[in-house]
Amino acid sequence: MSNYTLPETELADLREAHGELREKRDADRVKAIILLGSGWSATNVAEALLIDRNTIRTYYRKYKKGGLAKLLQTQHVGSASFLSVSEATELDEYLQKNLHLTAKSVAAYIKERWQVRYSERGVTALLHRLGYVYKKPKLIPGKANAKAQLEFLEKYQQLKEDKQPEDLILFMDGVHPQHNPVMACGWIKRGVEFTIQSNTGVNVSMSTVQSISILWILSAASMTPSMARQRLIFVRRLKNVTRRLGLFTSFAIMHATTDQRLSDNFLKCRELN
Repeated sequence: MSNYTLPETELADLREAHGELREKRDADRVKAIILLGSGWSATNVAEALLIDRNTIRTYYRKYKKGGLAKLLQTQHVGSASFLSVSEATELDEYLQKNLHLTAKSVAAYIKERWQVRYSERGVTALLHRLGYVYKKPKLIPGKANAKAQLEFLEKYQQLKEDKQPEDLILFMDGVHPQHNPVMACGWIKRGVEFTIQSNTGVNVSMSTVQSISILWILSAASMTPSMARQRLIFVRRLKNVTRRLGLFTSFAIMHATTDQRLSDNFLKCRELN
């Protein structure tokens, strides 16, 4: 009796690939390899899938010879062009840095980048040939930049020493907080972990301040119409808040400390009269 057993890590990759397939014929081929690799005999697999047992053995030989790409290969030759070796290498380098959740999105990128059309099935075979599997990224604890924190503290202390007594300071965030990203499967190089930073383990505390201490009037130079609208909306809303809190005339200058998202768009501020 032949031994078709496969390592558990390889079986896990095959199960992930099986979940991405849409063609029943391809799914049955991968399913046959999974069952064989799990200890089933060729006869039992053939009976379960209603396929001749010699066909099952042929699937296994193809898989051992060329992996999933060889297993899913058919004799039909399409009319579409395929990527050259250099283009496939470039695609490989791109995918190692950019996570795609579906084969369809990879096909769209290939079409836009090289004007080459791939079906989902075709690009799936290409991805397997390049050594990619469909699996989830790995969450890693998010770590703060200690050096940047120390630099900020020095600037913050200096600001407190230099500001006038009537000036106020506000800390603000330009995005909505989310504790952790929602993980989804994507095409990742076999044996490589695509990492995403999480907030797990980060001690986050939030407090409510009883005063508003920032109001920005932004320079209109080099601003797009969209940015200008954002500026006006921002200022109007902040005026309303400060009026409600009775703070609109209680300060001379407001100072802002913000995250990267806001500082990219709102670069200049000055006193509001």
